[in-house]
Amino acid sequence: MALGIAVVSLLLLCYLYLKLRAADCAFVEMNQRDWHIHLLPKPSLFARLFNIIIDKRGASLLITLLEKTAIASALKKSVRQMEEAEASGRVPAILCDAAARQAMRSRLANYADDMRASVTLNALAKVSNYAGALHYFSNHAGLLKLGAEAHNEVVRQPVFIVSMPRTATTILHRTLATDTSRWRAFDLADMIMPLPPIPRSDRARRDQLAEKVQKNFIEPLKRIYPGWYECLETMHAMKPNQVDEDLGIYDSGLGFGYQDTLMLLYPEQRARGMPLESAELAAYRYAWLDMVMRIHQTLEPDSDKTWLMKDPNHTAFLPQLRQQFPDARFIFTHRPPREILPSMAKLFVVFTCIFVEPGAPGTTSAEWGQYALEKTNFFLSGIVDYTKANPPDEDHRIDFLFSELAPNMVECIGRIYEMCFDEKPTAEAKAAMQAYLDDHKRDKKGNQPRSLQDFHLTEAKIAFEEYSNMFLRDSV
Repeated sequence: MALGIAVVSLLLLCYLYLKLRAADCAFVEMNQRDWHIHLLPKPSLFARLFNIIIDKRGASLLITLLEKTAIASALKKSVRQMEEAEASGRVPAILCDAAARQAMRSRLANYADDMRASVTLNALAKVSNYAGALHYFSNHAGLLKLGAEAHNEVVRQPVFIVSMPRTATTILHRTLATDTSRWRAFDLADMIMPLPPIPRSDRARRDQLAEKVQKNFIEPLKRIYPGWYECLETMHAMKPNQVDEDLGIYDSGLGFGYQDTLMLLYPEQRARGMPLESAELAAYRYAWLDMVMRIHQTLEPDSDKTWLMKDPNHTAFLPQLRQQFPDARFIFTHRPPREILPSMAKLFVVFTCIFVEPGAPGTTSAEWGQYALEKTNFFLSGIVDYTKANPPDEDHRIDFLFSELAPNMVECIGRIYEMCFDEKPTAEAKAAMQAYLDDHKRDKKGNQPRSLQDFHLTEAKIAFEEYSNMFLRDSV
């Protein structure tokens, strides 16, 4: 009997070893053949064994179990809070009425279906991303309750950086935000752990929040996927105490990761007609964003600082953004699409590599190139259409060429201050900005090789003549 158990155990170990070796080889070969990722991460033994042992069928069962138990309970709590918010009359109807409640249920059901059906994602990616809804729903209910208390607040003349990815908007956003006497903004930590909200003036508690996010979210991620965070930093550095894109604010309003879903489930989303990128959902997202901004205003009632926000996806939904924030000011940065597309596609490849089955539909460089091309068309068409309908107004809009902004950041920021405040930044503010720029020249640790050819793109495919003629005539 003991001998039989030993033989079976040995055979099982051999089977797991062979499966593990095959999966590891497929991952490395995909990178050598197609991805060409510098500093390719290697998922932990736990992650690799989970994907082999649980596999996609097991992941589907776990998702269904979560859906029927913990997620159902969290959703019920959020829906109940939405009903209370509607009854109070102090929360915008779009966030809590019967239609909003049904939309929330439908989104989550679609999310579970897409996770189960995905042929692209590995088992751990499916389960961990779906389980994240528990975190988002706990934040949803709490923020909705605080939103009712902030109903008298008004967001006045916010500034939105509304430009394509890879156009120096991140460094512009973070450099501007160093002037804490002028700007309000959200750090990454505010988006990951939004409760309880902490005023920006409370540096001690904000440092504690950043440390908690680092310990409870980022460090575990690094242990499960060694090297991935560092690899991602070659494209886009993220730290819990740095200002970040508005994207993370939407997650608690939707019940799952907005941007993560757009990238990880894009084949499924495309089959649904991209419902996450609809004008209707944009109106909901912006109402939610407005509410969270108002919540933070209640923390510092005597402050008149201006909100500084940034999200590349804004470019496709400028009418909805303007409708929610009618007195907003917009900052555009423009760069030739041929310089943007390979970098954008490479970021998608680097971000998703640990979550996918190598070679599965939607994982090749050619497919990411096509996806980046479609996203670029979506974004640039939004900018062109908005500009046609709303001729440039120097009081509400400022445009920069990437070629002028990147090497002259502080000088260009002076023009932003003139639009927003009718004066230049103070000498102290300029010194802080320059110090930040000097300290972050090498935020991107190393570099990722990328070219149009890597993603099966050509100059002819990415001309975008109308956009280029409108904004890039003087670009070098």
